[in-house]
Amino acid sequence: MSRLDLRRSTLLVRYGMALAAVLAAMGVRWSLHPVMGAVPPYITLYLAIVVAAVMGGRGPALFATAVGAVAALALANASGEVLDLTRLPEQTRLLIYLVSGAGISLVANAMDDARADALRHARAMQTQSDALARANAQLAQANEQLAQASRAKDEILAQARASAERVQLALAAGAIVGTWDWDLVSGKISVDERFAESFGIDPALGQSGLGFEQVIATIHPDDLPGVREAIEEGLRGGGPYSREYRVRGRDGRYHWIQANGRVDHGPDGKPLRFPGVLLDIEQRRSLEHERDQATQLLRAFIEAVPGVVYAKDTAGRMLLANRGVAELAGAPLEAFLGKTVMEFIPNKAQAAVLMENDRRIMEGGVAVTLEEALNYPDGRQAVWLTTKAPFRDAGGRVLGLVGTSVDITARKAAEQALVEADRLRNEFLAMLGHELRNPLAPISNAVHMLERAGERTELRDRAVQIIHRQVKHMARLVEDLLEVSRVTQGRIELRLERARLEAVLQAAAETVRPLMKERGQHFSLEVDGALALVMDPARMTQVVANLLNNASKYTQHGGEVTLAARVPPERPGWVEIVVRDNGPGIEPALLPKVFDLFTQGGTTIDRSRGGLGLGLALVKRLVELHGGTVQAESPPGGGACFTVSLPRREMDVPGAQPGSVAAPVKPLRVLVVDDNEDGAAMLQALLESDGHTVRREGDGESAMAAARAFHPDLVLLDIGLPGRDGWEVARALRGEPAGRDAVLVAVTGYGQPADLQRSREAGFDGHLLKPVSLEAVYGVMAGARS
Repeated sequence: MSRLDLRRSTLLVRYGMALAAVLAAMGVRWSLHPVMGAVPPYITLYLAIVVAAVMGGRGPALFATAVGAVAALALANASGEVLDLTRLPEQTRLLIYLVSGAGISLVANAMDDARADALRHARAMQTQSDALARANAQLAQANEQLAQASRAKDEILAQARASAERVQLALAAGAIVGTWDWDLVSGKISVDERFAESFGIDPALGQSGLGFEQVIATIHPDDLPGVREAIEEGLRGGGPYSREYRVRGRDGRYHWIQANGRVDHGPDGKPLRFPGVLLDIEQRRSLEHERDQATQLLRAFIEAVPGVVYAKDTAGRMLLANRGVAELAGAPLEAFLGKTVMEFIPNKAQAAVLMENDRRIMEGGVAVTLEEALNYPDGRQAVWLTTKAPFRDAGGRVLGLVGTSVDITARKAAEQALVEADRLRNEFLAMLGHELRNPLAPISNAVHMLERAGERTELRDRAVQIIHRQVKHMARLVEDLLEVSRVTQGRIELRLERARLEAVLQAAAETVRPLMKERGQHFSLEVDGALALVMDPARMTQVVANLLNNASKYTQHGGEVTLAARVPPERPGWVEIVVRDNGPGIEPALLPKVFDLFTQGGTTIDRSRGGLGLGLALVKRLVELHGGTVQAESPPGGGACFTVSLPRREMDVPGAQPGSVAAPVKPLRVLVVDDNEDGAAMLQALLESDGHTVRREGDGESAMAAARAFHPDLVLLDIGLPGRDGWEVARALRGEPAGRDAVLVAVTGYGQPADLQRSREAGFDGHLLKPVSLEAVYGVMAGARS
């Protein structure tokens, strides 16, 4: 609704109220007519005029006066009374009524004006009161702000004084090496003498003002882009500015400074001024560089150290670790730094032991080396050799510990293996001493028997048989040792030929029959006579004989030993040789190691089973050289079964050499050179008994003289001679006519590969190990002349 419509509505209401008051007054007068009679009806209209004046003001009051006069005349006519307005009394009453109505209207108007004035005055007073209250509040706020400003001013002044003092101290100490003031309106930068010195600028130009590009011209090229960006950001946003960079001084060298300043903006937001100071941070940056280098060196060092390297605080939290710790934890470094081993090691029992060791070492305050068990993430067990030491602050307070650990699991296993090997070696040496001494007793007794035999031929023959048998036994022991050496060094050469397997098995059985007969054992052989293999018959006979000998030794008196050969249906390309007995069997703990050197089953102090624990090791290696396999089984019910599997093939085996047979040798001139008189004398007698002419010498010089006079066909030369050794003598003989065409054979106890090589280089035709047989000597002769 518009203001005009509102005013119109208000006028209608006021005049309507005036009309209603007149009608109400006329109604009252009409109801009192019987009482009042002909009294003019103006009396009640005065009340209506007053109501209209009070409610509506002057206009409605005059309206009520006029309407009341008309209504009074109408009421009089309606009641049958005639008002004669020509009469003076009536005119007087009407005039009084009209004047009174006008007076009431004027009084009401005056009252309205007075009331409006009072209302306006009251409103003005209220407005003044509100304005006064607001003014008082603003005054109080202004007073508070003034107080705050005063306090801030005091703080700023105090800070300014402190800053000035710090600047003065810094200037005195040389920490501040220059100041600048950049007028951003004019673009000129004023600098002091120290600034000019630091930036390599002429001090005179610095006082008169420099351009921005002139100032930054000596900043290091690598640092300049960052400085430009930082300054542009400071100019845009204002506030504090700080930047570290290198600048070339007047001495031509770059040095580190820190520029600190502040960009001041005007009310319009435009930058006006940019003052600041320079700080010399060359020493600090040099120390930081040294620290960084030391840190990098430490990091490189701990990464290069084998095993794991770490540092922990007093609570056991990991502070520093290398890649080895990450591999052991199975997680990246960030996954466990700041954590204890209880938080990232899966095996909590092992982690608890580590924590307890750490605590004990930190409380003890001294370095400790110990062994700790800690498994790998994949479950592999590991033993670690750990050295831990507490580290302290300058006051000696323990801050934590540092440690390094190396996986010694393999070393521990090797140590255990060495202990076991040492035990086996000691047992072997004891067995070897026993086995070598056993033949010496009957040989010694046989020698005494020969001395006392006289003409008794039967005693002499018996003594010779004993000596022959015991010497063969000792030779076999020595040969076993040499065989082991050759096998372990890969110097076995197979002499392959196609041979019937039955003949090989029969030959092996014959070598063991005396032992089985002595022990009352039952032996059976099952073999297909048509089976033939490409093999070294002598070596394969040795394999089977060793297995049979082993079975007989470990089977009780009256036991059974069987030897069989067959072609398994499921493997038609192979032949299996099976040696089975019904003895006590093989201990489960021994079964995996039964083919190792020096391994034997349970023995007694009488060494009734004999042997050196070499046989099965030789069996395994010889079978493998034939391209086969051997395995041992011992079922729970007792007995043992050894199965040799050999391929059925018509091809050569690597390393095999064709066999050769020594040709008969005609009588020769033989020179025997050995410082062992008994050995040399017996060999001389043996050769002379075979029809040869033999000369014997005991050292190298005598051998050279004898060769010049004797011109031998064959020289049997010991290596370990007094004075000149056998190799030196051989080289000398090859340089003289007397020995140039002779067959030189080394007869020695030195049988290592290096010894054989030296013999070849010295000019020997053959290298035989003591004791030697004439067959071996003749074999060398045949080879040298072929």
